[in-house]
Amino acid sequence: MSAPAALVSVWLAHEIGSPDRYTAALAPLARDADVQNAIADQVTVVILDRARPRRLSAGFVRAGVVQFQQSTAYPAVWRDVVRASQPAVQAVLTGRGGTAVQSAHGQVVLDIGQIVAELKQTLVEEQVLGASAIPEVKASYLLFSAPSLTHVQGGARWLQSAAGWLPVVSLACLIAGVLLRPAALPWAAGGVALAMLALAATMAVAHQLLRERLPASVSRPAADALWRALASTPGRWLWGTVGFCTLLLLGLLLTRLRRTLDTHGHRHPADTQAAGAAEARDQR
Repeated sequence: MSAPAALVSVWLAHEIGSPDRYTAALAPLARDADVQNAIADQVTVVILDRARPRRLSAGFVRAGVVQFQQSTAYPAVWRDVVRASQPAVQAVLTGRGGTAVQSAHGQVVLDIGQIVAELKQTLVEEQVLGASAIPEVKASYLLFSAPSLTHVQGGARWLQSAAGWLPVVSLACLIAGVLLRPAALPWAAGGVALAMLALAATMAVAHQLLRERLPASVSRPAADALWRALASTPGRWLWGTVGFCTLLLLGLLLTRLRRTLDTHGHRHPADTQAAGAAEARDQR
């Protein structure tokens, strides 16, 4: 069935390939507690490692990061960081280079240097003691690790380019098959549902593999939050299709059952007369 391939192609082209939709999908992570904790830990480590002279304490830096993350300015900064990563994330999937997100040995990292810069500026404007000692750094946060990423780049490239016609062809083939053989509608609906369930299982396995290959220093809850955000749209499409096919199958089943009951419940008059005559003969 081409339905799962069509779904993935539309997702690659219209969400991963769209800066606005990609940013909208990941923007809510600015208020996700697991992602905030992971970013705060990473920013704290980077600042303490690069600060010269070492006048900053871990408690001071992390408290400043957390305070900044709770401010009204942080979501806009996070959106800028996420939006800047979109071209490179798309490039990673298709095998081309990027800036905000880079792929090295299958590791995809997000540039969080802007968060450090905005944090320093905010704290300096608020005249927080020691804020001027925060260094300007190029920092990164690991999104996921996939050493075999290069093996799927060709397929992802093809699917993204096929988004304009693959869904249309898939739907046209499905409709044509049902029109030519209406009795095949239940089989078509069941096949699409099973294909989508297979895609759901593939996504679950991919998530688990990516999760297992993360370094021990990377927050699993934050990685899970990122996966849920990226997989949210295709997940809704997938389960929506499964639900529609299931309802269609139930409708067809109930229709067939009703016809069967009507057939047995309403006999032809001739059949009724014949049955009555036979019963009368038996009584004599």
